[in-house]
Amino acid sequence: MKAIFGSCRIPSVTGKDFVDVDPSSKHIVVIKNNQIYYFQALWPNGDVAVDENDIQKILSAVMNDSVKMDQHNSSKLAVGVLTTLPRKTWASAREDLLESSQWNRKSMQIIDSALFVLVLDDFSPKDIHESAANILHGTYDLHREGVDDYQVRVFLTNLCT
Repeated sequence: MKAIFGSCRIPSVTGKDFVDVDPSSKHIVVIKNNQIYYFQALWPNGDVAVDENDIQKILSAVMNDSVKMDQHNSSKLAVGVLTTLPRKTWASAREDLLESSQWNRKSMQIIDSALFVLVLDDFSPKDIHESAANILHGTYDLHREGVDDYQVRVFLTNLCT
């Protein structure tokens, strides 16, 4: 069970992903409106740092803060959508993000090392198949929308500047 929490599948340009596990992970990442939040869920000794009431307050604060940015501007920062690209393209885009700034490296480290990531989408699936697809890979696919590698590079350039 320990390898489930604090683990992340990292894409590789070689085509073979690898799983990275952070056994010291103590935080949870929450994504809402393409904005990324995180909070400490465990104390350093492994005890639970938040109770049900704390979690409710944290998630309410995330919901309230996330609506401050309109959907158009939020979509300009939608790094998560890059994960829907073909694996090698996503791996290359990820490397570009990590190399572009220390801030990006730290942000990705926070996401990668989280106990888990909770995504609070406003998506309502039509059926169980659409629900499963959303759970596995989200609701948007740049590749299906006809976005080519050049457009991904432009997106990354705009994101990293």
